[in-house]
Amino acid sequence: MRISVSLVALAVIMCGCDYEIPLVVEPSENIDPALCGVWRQSNPGGEEQKLLILPISAREVLAVYPVNTEDAMFGKGVIWSPDELDLFQISWFGKADGSLPSNRRTYQYAAWSLNGDILNIHLLNPKLVDPATSSATELAEKIIANIAEPELFREALIFKRMSR
Repeated sequence: MRISVSLVALAVIMCGCDYEIPLVVEPSENIDPALCGVWRQSNPGGEEQKLLILPISAREVLAVYPVNTEDAMFGKGVIWSPDELDLFQISWFGKADGSLPSNRRTYQYAAWSLNGDILNIHLLNPKLVDPATSSATELAEKIIANIAEPELFREALIFKRMSR
């Protein structure tokens, strides 16, 4: 079974970034252009947050979350695709106030599914895949070793398309 993963690792940006190590240094997988556009998520309290995904190239996107806020974060997204899995890797590189990340944990990984105008994003669970790894190989092995675990990813973040 092939699990798709996505860029919307973004949505958990509010919880902070999880990993220090990139799995992708030189992107080789094209990103589905259907991911690009403006997406919105409504929180239980009714507050709406927006996610903007813009193409940089066929293999990279710029992600901004939450759009139009002082806390907006900017990241570059690429696909990591071992045999059994597609993950979206996002590298958060700055904030709307011009500040840089305060630590080395600037990476998040996410699975995604797109069904019409609904985007579901499942961030990799750092409680199952420990962020304290020494190499990309070790991180990849930890992810693949847990592929069958139902808790590999966090609860879905659900976004509705606003525009392309």
